[in-house]
Amino acid sequence: MTRKEREQPKATKSHIPTFKTIEEEAAFWDSHSSEMFRDELIPVENVKFVKARSKKAQTARFDEGM
Repeated sequence: MTRKEREQPKATKSHIPTFKTIEEEAAFWDSHSSEMFRDELIPVENVKFVKARSKKAQTARFDEGM
């Protein structure tokens, strides 16, 4: 191990699993709050939305309190 490697802080392992399918990820987030992982999430800035090529309808559901 080099001196530089010893001086770098060790990365902590994420508690967010790696998902094999979108359905598996959706099931995980349906049963877990992102608030539980707030220390692992990184804020994103300068998000740019682009027009999708698909004409497929998208649905998002929110609790009434949101």
